[in-house]
Amino acid sequence: MPTRSDSTTCPPRWSSPRRPDRPTWGPDVAKVARALGKPLMPWQQHVLDVALEVNSDTGRLAYREVRLTVPRQSGKTTLILAKNVHRMLRAAAFGGRQRLLYTAQTRKKAREKFVDDYIEELKTAKALRGRWKDQLGYGSESIRWQNGSI
Repeated sequence: MPTRSDSTTCPPRWSSPRRPDRPTWGPDVAKVARALGKPLMPWQQHVLDVALEVNSDTGRLAYREVRLTVPRQSGKTTLILAKNVHRMLRAAAFGGRQRLLYTAQTRKKAREKFVDDYIEELKTAKALRGRWKDQLGYGSESIRWQNGSI
């Protein structure tokens, strides 16, 4: 179940405000980031706390779409990987098996990011060992999780 979180210690210049009356999956994603050996920076925690707010009436995420613009080398990969791994691990809370897609400028760039960054980060995460396996066939790259999510 999502928890309540206050990540206003480092408020961004422009952002949807955090609604403290709503629970959020943000702290859960922070646990995943720590399991990956990549604790979140305050701005990343704020983004996740807001983006993953839950509408208490429906039990669904409050926002259908989230846009994030930050400079290069700011920590987007860590934020996205932690959020995506959380989604795969908590699939039941989001309606069952999940299918997540990743795109980039070109197919080659997407594969490089997937293999060189995401797979390598997952391999070093002891807490996640045995919960996933990669498939790296050219054109069918994927991470398959124990719960059936891809």
